Amino acid sequence: MGAFAASPGNGVSCHFDAEEVFSVQLHGEKRFHIAKAPDIEQPWGMQFNPGDPCFDDLYPQVPAGFPDPARGDFETVDMKPGSVLFMPRGTWHYTESGEGSLSVSIIVRTPAAFECALEVLRLRLLQDARWRRPLHGAWGDVAQSAAAREQWQALMQDWPRATAGMELDAASLAQLNEAERLNRTGAASRFQRCPEARMEFEPKAQGGQTVRVVVRTVDGDETTPLHLDVPEAMAALFLWLADHAAAFPVGELARRFPAMPLAQHLGIVNALTRARYLRQLWYDPIPEQGQTLDGRRP
Repeated sequence: MGAFAASPGNGVSCHFDAEEVFSVQLHGEKRFHIAKAPDIEQPWGMQFNPGDPCFDDLYPQVPAGFPDPARGDFETVDMKPGSVLFMPRGTWHYTESGEGSLSVSIIVRTPAAFECALEVLRLRLLQDARWRRPLHGAWGDVAQSAAAREQWQALMQDWPRATAGMELDAASLAQLNEAERLNRTGAASRFQRCPEARMEFEPKAQGGQTVRVVVRTVDGDETTPLHLDVPEAMAALFLWLADHAAAFPVGELARRFPAMPLAQHLGIVNALTRARYLRQLWYDPIPEQGQTLDGRRP
């Protein structure tokens, strides 16, 4: 959100934004001249002002040439206090104010499809050592780059496996913050113990365990964000969580400890995540070589 104040006779020069914009007039009057940019559809990146240096990412979006407002079919919109104007991304606009003007712009930047896909793909490829391996020699001469070219071709053959089963749910989950992700947990949600956290147990005289979650901070201090009195019937679950370092789905907890309903398992991992003992994994596992997404081998 941004505020725009203009003195009489002033305004903004012609440009388009790469986000959706709602302009809300608060004081005074202002005239908008707007037109769809016919030279580019769904622009991504930053604001473009004709004649000014542009950002690098605009070049691949305009192979036929840069957008020109002279090719736009402009219309006029007069804004008064309370007026709201919506401008889709890629809308040429310039303004003029006949008197003092104050407005706010609400900018909506929804991630583009390619941004979501790249993030899911990045998190998948990080799971495979072959994709993490440097391309040594790739910037050398023909002889020096031969091994890198062979390595690259092998990776390109791996592309179908790396991208198999990339679902929209995974793409949208990766764009959320941790609190929002926790609100969407289910049996398939995966968690992993944080390396800076541990559990301490103290048996209770009347049965059960006192469980303390201890977390080491970046300053080297230790905090105890969670202190629980755990009944004997639940102690085995917490002991398993204390001993288990690998990632696991909540459904695995439910299978190992079926006496508790899934909702209770979800509540436990939610509390341990908020205490920084567990981290919810916001990405899908990449299929292993020769393995389908359901874990079977052909």
